[in-house]
Amino acid sequence: MTQPITLDSRKLLIEPTDRLAAAVLSAGKLLARCVNAVPPRARRRASRVARAVAARGLESPPPLSDTLKWTSSSQSQPHISLQELDPPRSLHSTPGEKMASVKAQRKVGIQEGGLHGAEKEAVRATGRGKSKASARKVTYGFHLVEGKMAHGMEDRHVAEFRRLEDGNEVGLFGVFDGHSGAGVAAYLRNHLFDNILGEPDFWEDTMGAIRRAYHRTDRKVLRKKKATTVDGEERPRRGGSTAVTVILLNGETLVVANVGDSRAVVCEAGKARQLSVDHEPLRERDAIESRGGFVTQMHGDVPRVDASLAMSRAFGDRKLKEHISSDPDVAIEDVGDDTEFVVLASDGLWKVMSNQEAVDEVRDTRDDRKAAVKLVDQAVERGSKDDIACVVVRIHSN
Repeated sequence: MTQPITLDSRKLLIEPTDRLAAAVLSAGKLLARCVNAVPPRARRRASRVARAVAARGLESPPPLSDTLKWTSSSQSQPHISLQELDPPRSLHSTPGEKMASVKAQRKVGIQEGGLHGAEKEAVRATGRGKSKASARKVTYGFHLVEGKMAHGMEDRHVAEFRRLEDGNEVGLFGVFDGHSGAGVAAYLRNHLFDNILGEPDFWEDTMGAIRRAYHRTDRKVLRKKKATTVDGEERPRRGGSTAVTVILLNGETLVVANVGDSRAVVCEAGKARQLSVDHEPLRERDAIESRGGFVTQMHGDVPRVDASLAMSRAFGDRKLKEHISSDPDVAIEDVGDDTEFVVLASDGLWKVMSNQEAVDEVRDTRDDRKAAVKLVDQAVERGSKDDIACVVVRIHSN
């Protein structure tokens, strides 16, 4: 009498003899030895062939990771369980599974394969917060999305309030758009505001303190190659980053600084006004050429420094540092009764949306996080393929 063998809930009728059981185990051991002896590339190909062969014998072949069991209703036959007979995932992941994994990583705004060492960190994709001690009510929301370029997420952001030991509250908001890797942007996110607030004369000479902190931070990024760490972190290996920072002092004063083409825009009584300065190569051609560099613009492309960088100021970029600057433009603005909110974003947004269009979108949405999501979604719908980081800071009237 034949007994059923269960294979992923499908039953095949074969003779359950001791000889058959021994043959199955022997074949399994032999297969394992053969698989380990085959080079990885050939192993992947063999795995695909094996799945194709199995598909011909079963209408829908079971996953290789499923447990293979032989069960028999006869008390005289043994129960054989081959647990975890599962090759490494890289050998049998289907293209669909791999794509699903990449998409899952991109949902949170990061792709691990494109980062190094300390850069392998989660990027929170969306969120909101509010002030706790300012005279005015201030709320914020942020949203980040990875673009469609052939690299991982390179944008970083800061959005938080801090209560200082002297009783002052500062709102810290920043967007850092990395290029040729996320290392510099990640370093700026972790250290730039600390360096600014650490300047001893920050409250007496705010503009000077910010400039000194920007320069000091850039020098740390550019430390000699023999230095493997900076401030206890792995030194950014290559690339650079923009920075646009907004510091809100006790809900009353905005201090804006930037390097590169990430932008800050304020809405005043429904009208957009740009607070930062776009550092474009053509605008600063004279300064670049005076340092020995040059500006080119190929047909269909944007102007570039030394046929490489699409901005005239940036953090990092060791090979171009003689020709570009990390000197920030700094502005101090009082918060007025007509000040409604500030939008900070990387150029993935501003390439496809004007300042006024962004302001109009935010005014129509009272929730700051939803406003940031709306701006990013609009930019993607308009064809932006770059990474986008967006922060909306709303200053409520008393």
